[in-house]
Amino acid sequence: MKINGERFLNDEALEKMSGQWKKDADKYEKRTPDFPYYYPVNRIEGKKRDGGQIDLLHNERFIEETIPVLIKNNPERKIKILDVGGGTGLFAKQIREIFGSKVEVLTTGLVKQSARVERASIGESTKLHQNDLKWRSVLELSDFPEFDLIIDTMGEGLWGVGLEEFEESKGKIENYLNAVAKKLLPGGHASITQLHVDETSPDEFRKLFDHIEQACGVKIDRNEKGGSIKIYKSDKKI
Repeated sequence: MKINGERFLNDEALEKMSGQWKKDADKYEKRTPDFPYYYPVNRIEGKKRDGGQIDLLHNERFIEETIPVLIKNNPERKIKILDVGGGTGLFAKQIREIFGSKVEVLTTGLVKQSARVERASIGESTKLHQNDLKWRSVLELSDFPEFDLIIDTMGEGLWGVGLEEFEESKGKIENYLNAVAKKLLPGGHASITQLHVDETSPDEFRKLFDHIEQACGVKIDRNEKGGSIKIYKSDKKI
């Protein structure tokens, strides 16, 4: 199959990074099961469950507001959605069940067997959708625009860039934001929670955001209320 554009990471680099993410996640989850960055198995939108609701964490109602608007604005095609670090795929399942053939939802994640085990632990079917854990990382994709909406809830934006101070993680954060921004279709946007934004380096982060904005033709806002970062791709040339 021909891949449009260039990949953000080659296979060797991706394998190395994926291995590190697994180690980091295992380390924190085994040490403190209630660690605030732990991804609860059953987190979805609109229902209070352990670890918070999707919509409250992002300060955005994807199912009630965002996705219906995208569908209305693009009646001639399916809306493409990427849940980055989508865990067990339950949020993707929720979206599919509500919008059916009007959307195509794909997720990234590291281990399908772990997702099945976690689904079984809450009484869910262990059968994954063919689009669940389609890739290990958004960095596995190529640099052409493809998605109307990209959502990351304490997923790759957290574990993928590491938990170090800004200077140590700056390069990883830039690669990640660059990949997300370049995957957005005109008129689309991304919402990322718990990207490791160091409060001690706000000016440095703003410089990094400015660089991504110029390079990718997007606008990046930090939502102080919800703690999320929003990336907007204009439907007009910038």
